Amino acid sequence: MSATNPPYDEDISDTEPAMLGEDEALEEIAGEDDTAMDSGDDANEDGDGDQTMEEYVLHNDSVGHFDRFRDSIFCIAAHPTVPSLIATGGSDGDDEAGIGYIFDSTPVDSPVLPESYQTQPAERIERKGINAISTLDGHTDSINALTFTLPAGAALLSGGLDGALHVWVPESPSKPLAPWTLLTSATEVDEINWLSASPSADHPNTFALGAADGSVWVYTVDVTAPAASALTIVQTYFAHTTPCTAGAWSADGSVLATVSEEGSL
Repeated sequence: MSATNPPYDEDISDTEPAMLGEDEALEEIAGEDDTAMDSGDDANEDGDGDQTMEEYVLHNDSVGHFDRFRDSIFCIAAHPTVPSLIATGGSDGDDEAGIGYIFDSTPVDSPVLPESYQTQPAERIERKGINAISTLDGHTDSINALTFTLPAGAALLSGGLDGALHVWVPESPSKPLAPWTLLTSATEVDEINWLSASPSADHPNTFALGAADGSVWVYTVDVTAPAASALTIVQTYFAHTTPCTAGAWSADGSVLATVSEEGSL
C-alpha cells in the first residue's frame, strides 16, 4: 500500500524572507530618540532628577457642620416651613441602637467671602460643630427613614430597621426650634424602609411607610390627641411580595405609587 504523503526529507527547510543589505536600501529615515516611559516630566524634577511634590492646601468653606454621629448617617429631612430645621438619622455602630438628631442649621454671621478667598487670611481657628436641639433615641436598630408631616411640619416621623415608628412633636407647637419630644410609637412590621408625607390639603398630617415584608401602611397623626389615639391607620396594602423599597405621592396627594425589589409598581 503506497503512502499518501511524500517521505520526510531532512534537507527541506522553511524558506526565510530575504534581508536587504545596507547598500540596497533606497532611503534611510532617521527615527526620533525613544523616551523612557518612567522618565517623568522634566518640569516636575529638580537638577538631581528628584521629583518635586506640589503641596495642596484644603479649606473648609462650609457655613457649618454637625458632628455628633459616631457612625453612619442614613437619612435626612428638612422642615417644610422652617428650612433651617434639619433632622438626621443613623446608627451608633454595629450592634448599637439607632440614633438621630434635630438641629438648627442657621449659619453664624461671617464675612461675605470665606477666609480662603482673602489675601491675608487670619490664623484659622477650629470651628465648633452645631449643637443638637433634640436627640431621637429609643430605636433599637438604625434609623433609616425620616419625614416631617405636611403642610406645616407639625410632627416628625422616624422609622427604623427595628420596625418601630416614632412620632415626635415640638414641646411648643408654635416654636419648632424648641426641643422635640416623643408623642407616641407603633410597631406593625419588622423593618421600615421608607416614609413619605402626603401633600394633600384635604388630609393634613397623613403619611405612608413601606416595609421589608412588602406591605405599605398609610397613617394620619393627630398631634393634639392623647398618645394612645394620636396615630390612626387609614389603609394597608399587601400587593408586593418582596421588600417595598420606595414610595411617592402625586402632587395633590391623591395617588401613592410604590415599588419593590421584585420589580412591581
